[in-house]
Amino acid sequence: MHRLKADEAYLVGKGLPPVAAYLMIDQIIDTALKNNIDAIHPGYGFLSERADFAQACENAGIVFIGPSPDVMARMGDKVAARQAAIESGVQVVPGTSGPITKAEEAVEFVKEHGTPIILKAAYGGGGRRMRRVDKIEEVEEAFRRAYSEAQSAFGDGSLFVEKFVERPRHIEVQLLGDHHGNIVHLYERDCSVQRRHQKVVEIAPAPALPPGVRDKILADAIRLAKHVGYQNAGTVEFHVDQKGHHYFIEVNARLQVEHTVTEEVTGVDLVQAQIRVAEGKTLEDLKLKQDTIHVNGAAIQCRLTTEDPARGFQPDSGRIEVFRSGEGMGIRLNSASAYAGSVITPHYDSLLVKVIASARSHNKAAAKLIRALKEFRIRGVKPSENRAQKLLTSLGEIQVNGATTPLATTTKPAHVEPPVPDLKAGTKPPVGLRSVLVNEGPEAFAKAVRRNKGCMITDTTFRDAHQSLLATRVRTYDLAKISPFVSHKFPHLFSLENWGGATFDVSMRFLHECPWERLETLRKLIPNIPFQCLLRGANAMGYSNYPDNVIDKFAELAVKSGMDIFRVFDSLNYVPNLLVGMEAVGKAGGGVEATIAYSATSPTGRTIQYYLDWAEQLVKAQCHIFSIKDMAGDLMPLV
Repeated sequence: MHRLKADEAYLVGKGLPPVAAYLMIDQIIDTALKNNIDAIHPGYGFLSERADFAQACENAGIVFIGPSPDVMARMGDKVAARQAAIESGVQVVPGTSGPITKAEEAVEFVKEHGTPIILKAAYGGGGRRMRRVDKIEEVEEAFRRAYSEAQSAFGDGSLFVEKFVERPRHIEVQLLGDHHGNIVHLYERDCSVQRRHQKVVEIAPAPALPPGVRDKILADAIRLAKHVGYQNAGTVEFHVDQKGHHYFIEVNARLQVEHTVTEEVTGVDLVQAQIRVAEGKTLEDLKLKQDTIHVNGAAIQCRLTTEDPARGFQPDSGRIEVFRSGEGMGIRLNSASAYAGSVITPHYDSLLVKVIASARSHNKAAAKLIRALKEFRIRGVKPSENRAQKLLTSLGEIQVNGATTPLATTTKPAHVEPPVPDLKAGTKPPVGLRSVLVNEGPEAFAKAVRRNKGCMITDTTFRDAHQSLLATRVRTYDLAKISPFVSHKFPHLFSLENWGGATFDVSMRFLHECPWERLETLRKLIPNIPFQCLLRGANAMGYSNYPDNVIDKFAELAVKSGMDIFRVFDSLNYVPNLLVGMEAVGKAGGGVEATIAYSATSPTGRTIQYYLDWAEQLVKAQCHIFSIKDMAGDLMPLV
């Protein structure tokens, strides 16, 4: 669904395992360069905290919508972030001074600080790959498991060890900084309701948090952010123990899943603000000053996930068969795959939809959320009871697709995937015949054609794609996608006929696109192959229906937009009509090809001399190439 809602969608990591495909930074950058992308928002997935991804964007001249690469590297590394907190005077929980890769180092930490401890992936996030260890005898085995999981999930198994704080509250502060040294907080969220270190319910503002504690936490978050020169959106996370003492945990140098509750209580669109900051806007430009940001009411977010309660709530996969959501005033739904027919894969997060309730008080927001959750009806994935839906699905399948009777053959249908051209961004296409036309002119071009002893081909796919083959529904966007491949693989074509007939009319009336911009776009992408235009004379759509000055201007603009060869054609071989088109093309500086059309129904008495005289007039009118066409496919008239 997210691909269908997007204006453009590109495949990366074809043939690779899901996580590896998602992390193909080189392919993402190459795709961005090929498609003139000027900025990338990393979302809040695996790549959102990868400093090397931010650096790759910067190296390619693409804006990364997030912190700078150096700040990401420092804040995304839990150990470096911890050191930055110490330098800025923010209290931290006892932990290792750097990432460790050996179980023996974790054992030494436990001997000094005792248990319980927590093992964290140094380069992970979102609570993944975290393990609590309560006994020193369990440290080595837990370390090996955590290291292996971190290596598989994040590409680096390094771990960070810290003392485990018993039953703390998880309080985090939302920050937003610009590129001019300004930074503000948008107050805090309480994310204490977790399962397996994964947040399940998030609340803004944190309920029952003493004002003095809140002020200290907000001040520490700002102090740390200013110390490292933080830019764009980020979150500073703290543990608050039962005595009200707060300890720095980590910085999430990205937008977070739960940013929604902050948006609801402050009225600030964080994603929009991220983009504006990346454009160079100041917080003042966005009307964001600390003394004007206030909390209004309360908001709670609940994460609906596809999990199997019979297997300890492990993530589950399958097809969603029924989806009806709870809605109403004060209810916001954020989702990408929550709809009937959606297939939930086992490869990514099991999060289905985020339900956010907002009201004037915490209790009222909770009541709204409970009501909305009760109204949800979701069936599928691996349902225990869903007989009615299964029966309806089966009947529908038979009605639409027929009975599932086995075929009389065991041969499986061939699975053919269209080839996806793979061209490196910035690669120049080979030199083609157009270079002769551009550098030496139409006469030299005609001579080069005559010298060629082989068969020369004009490809009309681009014209027919406009006109006949696909019912006038191929957009400029789609033609442009295949153009680089054509430019690189077919440099020896005589021409591409991509203009003429109904193409101009189709662009404007059916597709609502500018035909001149279409021609200019194709010209930039195919600089080496001559473009050819069909310019008709006497027929229902021919130029004989238009004043001469319109024909002149049409030819002039066509040449300016990238047209090279004009194939002038008149179904009656009426020379005055042909001359109008040729003269217009001559004034514009294009090359001329004339088509002689012979038909058994044409007037009698047309001798060889008639055609010689006819051709002589066209040569004088700067015709460079002739093509001969017989309506009935008869060879003798062509000879």
